[in-house]
Amino acid sequence: MPPNPNATALRAARADNRYLQTLFNRYIGTAEHPRGKLLTAYRHARAQIAALAKAGHRGAEREIREVLRVLEYELRTIGLEVIGDAARRGQASAREQLAGYVEDGATVAVAGEGVDLPAMVNSWMAEYERQRTAALGMLALGTDPMVLIGDAIRPGLLQPAPIAKSGANWISTALGAGVANWLIGRDKRKGAGMVYDKQAIAALDERTTDCCLRVHGQIVPFDKKFKLVGTPRFADELEWSPFHWYCRTSVAMYHEMFEYGETERMEYRAKVELEARAEAQTHIDELKKRLAELGARPDVRHRKDDTDEVKKLRDDLRFWRISARMETHPAHATSRR
Repeated sequence: MPPNPNATALRAARADNRYLQTLFNRYIGTAEHPRGKLLTAYRHARAQIAALAKAGHRGAEREIREVLRVLEYELRTIGLEVIGDAARRGQASAREQLAGYVEDGATVAVAGEGVDLPAMVNSWMAEYERQRTAALGMLALGTDPMVLIGDAIRPGLLQPAPIAKSGANWISTALGAGVANWLIGRDKRKGAGMVYDKQAIAALDERTTDCCLRVHGQIVPFDKKFKLVGTPRFADELEWSPFHWYCRTSVAMYHEMFEYGETERMEYRAKVELEARAEAQTHIDELKKRLAELGARPDVRHRKDDTDEVKKLRDDLRFWRISARMETHPAHATSRR
């Protein structure tokens, strides 16, 4: 007896979720993985600019322009690698999901189309081009090069966060497009064969957003849009993930004929997580209010003049913040980490 096709598709989608996180870590970088290729490229470029600005010799402007050109080349190379990798993963996932249905005897029409890789990379690079154009304009005006990298007070123009965020979005988009284009093509017109639906599969961990917890397990026709009610989200309805920045939710093929109770279990797990976070947030709000009433800053950092009561409240606040699984995003990683 062949394996349940829905189970096969779900397994592939969950693997996609893990693969996305791997790509974010390896090619972009996070606070936990600061050696990601994008963060590393920015870190090196900023260090070179700082050294040139400090030296202050006559050719510094020309050399800084060269640093910016090299950074552009490195970022484009990273984009081609990672977006291509994500798209190939999407196609492989589509083939794996499709194989489960075919093995069960279903007939499914497949488009077998790839993604427009150059267009995706150009869209990602548009964010850097804005930075580079502004930087070149400042250099032409004779502005202090240190403005490009900032200091303890000013963040600086040349920051990795904007393009990291854009890059993560295009990585998720490429993987999703790899699945969708392989199954139904870029024109989204399905051929003859079994009519199936699609199901949103979130990556459930401490980073899962309210948006993805609430869409987890949702099923819609393949040519329709998912309805989003949580936060953060790009829109109220979207045909495919990503649903927000750094989204790791994937999409699985689905047919009600092969439902084996997993959808109900997914929805239950998401509900339990949402309720746990809501309870933790209630405690957090109460603890912050109590700290404020005592004239203390409502955070978890101990201070020399803290009373025992305040210290206890801060420790409790730290515990409930962990319990709430506060969201963290790779964009928070900076080139200084």
